[in-house]
Amino acid sequence: MAEKSKWLALIVLILFSVACSLEGNLGGNTTYIVSFDRNGGTGNSPSSQNVKSSSSVRLPGGNGLSKSGFTFGGWNTESSGSGRNYSADSFYTPTGNVTLYANWIPVTAPAYTITFDGNGANGTPPVPQVAKEGSSIVLPSGSGLTKSGYTFNGWNTNASGAGTQYSAGSSYTVNGDITLYANWASPGTTFTVTYSANGGNGTPPAAQVVSAGSSIALPSGDGLSKIGFTFSGWGTNASGSGDLYGVGSSYVPYSNITLYANWNAIVTTTTYTVTFNANGGSGTVPTTQTVSAGSSIILPNEGGLSKIGFTFSGWNTNTSGTGTNYKAGDSYTVTGNVTLYAKWDTAASTSYTVTYNANGGSGTVPASQIAQSGSAITLPYGTGLTKSGYTFGGWNTNSSGTGTNYKVGDSYIPTANISFYAKWKIITIDSVNGLANKFSNLKFSHRSQD
Repeated sequence: MAEKSKWLALIVLILFSVACSLEGNLGGNTTYIVSFDRNGGTGNSPSSQNVKSSSSVRLPGGNGLSKSGFTFGGWNTESSGSGRNYSADSFYTPTGNVTLYANWIPVTAPAYTITFDGNGANGTPPVPQVAKEGSSIVLPSGSGLTKSGYTFNGWNTNASGAGTQYSAGSSYTVNGDITLYANWASPGTTFTVTYSANGGNGTPPAAQVVSAGSSIALPSGDGLSKIGFTFSGWGTNASGSGDLYGVGSSYVPYSNITLYANWNAIVTTTTYTVTFNANGGSGTVPTTQTVSAGSSIILPNEGGLSKIGFTFSGWNTNTSGTGTNYKAGDSYTVTGNVTLYAKWDTAASTSYTVTYNANGGSGTVPASQIAQSGSAITLPYGTGLTKSGYTFGGWNTNSSGTGTNYKVGDSYIPTANISFYAKWKIITIDSVNGLANKFSNLKFSHRSQD
């Protein structure tokens, strides 16, 4: 029994360890939505992607998107293009729900060359890249470059390393011809990563010292708070305009750096209810709608509502109809809870005209008839109408006779103005013989009486 308990405890421990490992690799339970906006272009925007916190998503290209006079240049955090650029195929780590906007570069924008220099290393540096001004490229790795005793440390605008530093794999926005130099960290080089509460309350995580080329897992914001905001990771700029990294993200520092707590404002969404009232009508009213403040809805039609002697003419903010009128199909902007009342207008008496057509026959057709809505008429005879070789056979709704047939004397309730066409039956040999037989019988009967 003791042996069995020992094995059971071991299995539970293994399963617990695997679960913890999976939770860490999957980045926890929080999921963010990354949406893409074509930003004035035509075509279908890429589908939104669900990304677990601290995980990254590879940004899509602009396949299927176009804009006259522009070329696709990646994605931007602002529709105006004034935010941070990210090139297609670069990796992006969201720190909250976000919309990225297509970055459109004018066709007339100049093209620039980005050249890469090994900066004293052995091997072949990456090939130069040509890109339009305002677009972004993904900076290559140092694969293929080596320097004895040194560690590749990204790219720098100055061979001495005193310029602006960029990490491999980051997005670089092109604004002119430039040479980027491989940055080499000497043996034993370490960098200090410091954390700032960035306006929040509490004690930020302790600074970390990292060897060049090594990575760290970014800490949580436990113990930090800011009224009206939620913690959403770390950024390279206090304003949030730099690179953003989620909690648990793998981060490789390329210099001493301060990472700032990134705070997202808590957005309180006010919702209002739009209720519909039959206002004396019968039937089922349209479904109540709950809408965010400032949003718009399309007002429904009457659906299954009706009122005897009245016609539906839209909605009104007052049961008496003295408020604001809205037609079915109108766009209505919701600014508060509201009840909209069905507006009923007195139904006007409708009349329909029934006309008759000789349909190839001769003679005078019956006079037109006018009937009130819901009233019936009696279909007339074809008295006075003839057609050589044919006999009159009633009325049809189609001149070809392929519509609906009606007999003389039928009761008919019109629902619209309509024309009836004389239906002509051809006189066949059989019908002639039938008439002859009738005549013969009459003649024989007359002689018998004599």
